[in-house]
Amino acid sequence: MCEPLTIAIAAAAMSAAGTASNYVQGQQNAAATAEAAARNQELQNQQIKEQQTQVNNKAANDETERMRAAQQEQAKLRVISGESGALGLTQDRLLADSNFQEGSDIATIEANKNTELKQTSINSLANYNQNTSAVNSAYNKAPTLLGTGLQIGTNMGSSYFGYKQAIK
Repeated sequence: MCEPLTIAIAAAAMSAAGTASNYVQGQQNAAATAEAAARNQELQNQQIKEQQTQVNNKAANDETERMRAAQQEQAKLRVISGESGALGLTQDRLLADSNFQEGSDIATIEANKNTELKQTSINSLANYNQNTSAVNSAYNKAPTLLGTGLQIGTNMGSSYFGYKQAIK
């Protein structure tokens, strides 16, 4: 039969090993979470960049299309004015209105583009905050060296008191 001191020492050693193992595993889990969050952030940044490129390209295409439509409209107005003989103020007024509508439409396209780009920037910031929060949460849940030392000390104390009671 084993004596109480040997049992207490063995129990304390196993407890210390288990607690140390929990510490290492917790730190590894936190590091893995941080690494995954960093990869996730990188992918999200690439996605945001692609969205911004698409927004810029769409706006450029829309503006080009609107300018082309305005040129066609103004050419038709010139032809109609020339054929009808309505030159002067009427033609100038029609062309000025067409130019105004074109400018207004392009300003709207630009405003929409800027709004969409601002939204992608906000999404990027939200993604960053979410990933940072995940990392911070993982490290906050991971066991600390001090906590691990206190746990080992508590386990040693319990083993010692168990030993003291066993020899009484």
